[in-house]
Amino acid sequence: MIGRSGIIARRELLAFAVTPVTWITLGSALALSAWLASGNALVASSGDLSGFTMLSCGIWLGMQMYLAPMLSMRLLSEERRSGTFEALVTAPVSDAEVVVGKFVAAWCVHALGATVVALWPLIGLAADGRPDAGQMFSAWLGLVGTSSIFLAAGTFASSLTSSQMLAGFLAMAFCLLLRFLPSVVLQTLSEDHLLARALTKASLESQMRDAARGILDAVNIAYQLSVTAALLLFATRTLESRRWQ
Repeated sequence: MIGRSGIIARRELLAFAVTPVTWITLGSALALSAWLASGNALVASSGDLSGFTMLSCGIWLGMQMYLAPMLSMRLLSEERRSGTFEALVTAPVSDAEVVVGKFVAAWCVHALGATVVALWPLIGLAADGRPDAGQMFSAWLGLVGTSSIFLAAGTFASSLTSSQMLAGFLAMAFCLLLRFLPSVVLQTLSEDHLLARALTKASLESQMRDAARGILDAVNIAYQLSVTAALLLFATRTLESRRWQ
């Protein structure tokens, strides 16, 4: 499975590489994020870059809800729109391999942006700052972990329709729900409620905040992996149902 998924991922990465929209979207998101964070960049002159890392990660979390749908909306919907979906599903490759390969390609592109964000504290070196390598690595894990959920939601949305525009809107709706629904429900529950404690762990903002502080929480990582796997499973099941239509 890994070999065939890798072939699909390489094919998709090549498509991303030669598509100007990919780099315009990624570059614009990074530029806007850097501009929003730049007002606090001089905090690095005091030596402590923790606040700057947390700010940058928080801004990028917001960017992900729009960047992830842009990267993932075409993954499967484009195959159906262009008529290559039938050839793909009749090839000696499983639906799961198709979904995983395309998801991995989008994840790699997004991880490039996340790596840039995680390394931003290095600019503090010019102002006698002291970036924390452990915090930067933890922040990177938080960035790629939360993005994997959004990209998996986008992949699932892309499996539902042949329209990239509709897939993009659905993906954005899924991302908004995944980010804000736990917080909305929490407001209706008392702090000691069992569901409230569970939803606190499900909050992507809380997970990103912990990661940006340098806290590696196994529960957060397990949540990100399990939700990503569940969404990719939904996408696979959708493809399987399409195969018999």
